[in-house]
Order: sequence, then structure tokens, then C-alpha cells
Amino acid sequence: AIVADARASGILWVNAAGNYARSHWSGTFSDPDNNGWHNFAASDEGNTVFVPSGEIICVALKWDDWPVSSQDYDLYLKRSSDGVTVARSVNPQTGTQPPTEDLCYLNSGAAQNFYIAIYKYNATTTPRFDLFVDSSYPLEYQVAAGSVVEPASSPNAMAAGAICWQNDTLEPYSSRGPT
Repeated sequence: AIVADARASGILWVNAAGNYARSHWSGTFSDPDNNGWHNFAASDEGNTVFVPSGEIICVALKWDDWPVSSQDYDLYLKRSSDGVTVARSVNPQTGTQPPTEDLCYLNSGAAQNFYIAIYKYNATTTPRFDLFVDSSYPLEYQVAAGSVVEPASSPNAMAAGAICWQNDTLEPYSSRGPT
């Protein structure tokens, strides 16, 4: 709304598109084995990411059910070596809360792989998800399309992506539309 107000007042809002092309995943909820956990691939319920020792990883999940949702999904971060949950976001969505979950975790142990998991806590639909990871390490399953961050995704904004100064090609980490 702020971007739209600026545009209506004759102001061009220019915003970085973001650097999430390799740390974004988008897709619809899929649970072929009906155990409540989303499958990122046919038999893989986790989206793996490497986290160095001493680094913080933050993960944000949103789904298409705006502005408030009664479709309740939860977000987990688990250690790949043993499946232990190290962080989770289990905020309720009962019809008055936004369709979002987010978490952060400080890896105080050895550098290692963790995986992100989405759990269908109390939902009857299979919405489209956007998963963003604030990390310099890429996700195992990544979808560059739709990785433009807000408010750059506003139709009233101009989004600026990153290009290589030597040959004008789009940088592989730069967020992409279709917005």
C-alpha cells in the first residue's frame, strides 16, 4: 500500500529485487504418503541447506491464503544427521492470523546440513508456498522464479536485479520475477 501511495503521488519506488534466486523454493503442498509432511521431491520431505558453525539461518514460509488464514501449516528445521528438530515455527492460523511461519537458528555445533520441513497441522487445502532462506548457501530444491522480495514485487515498484558488470548477464543469485 505504501508503494501504491507513492506511485499515486508521482514517486517512482525503486527497490532491490533481492538475492534469493538460489535460496527460494515455491510450489504447492504435496503429501503423497499422507503423513502430514510436505514432499519437496517424490520421496524427500526435506529441503537441505548447509549451515556453517557459528552461523545463523533464518527461514520464512508464506502461502496463498491472504490476508488471514484458517489453513494451519508449521515450519521445522531439522538436523540432517539424526532428524532432530532444532527450531520450529508453529504459530496458529485460526482465521485471524496471516498465512506465515518463520524461524531462526544459530548453529553452535559443527558445520553441517540441516533440512527444512513443512507440516500440515490443520488444513484442508493445498496452497502455493513461498519459502525463503536467509543464507549464503543454496537450497537443495530451489525455484528462482518468484523470488523477488516485497516491496519490489509490487506492480507499482521498479525492481532492480543484479547483473555482472563485465558482460551484463543476470547474476545467478539475483531474484527473478515473473512479477
